Amino acid sequence: MHKFISTTLTLIIAVTFCTLSFAAETNAKRVDINSATEEQLKVLPGVGNEAAKKIVAGRPYYKKDDLKTKNIISADSFEKIKKLIDSVC
Repeated sequence: MHKFISTTLTLIIAVTFCTLSFAAETNAKRVDINSATEEQLKVLPGVGNEAAKKIVAGRPYYKKDDLKTKNIISADSFEKIKKLIDSVC
């Protein structure tokens, strides 16, 4: 009986931790591709100096996937950052 309670408690703690971790990730502040500086953009995975300059030069963006459709960054790079960006006009 003791092992069952211990296992159940461990499972509850694990599920709670995963839920909190997911909530923190989805509530993290996103980078606005219409107002971020080049330095802020370079923090994003796969975005270097050239990509940051192209993002700034291509503004405004009405949808975040404009980065991909306007060939500002590659589809692979877009997939890496799409959850980290917004395009607030």
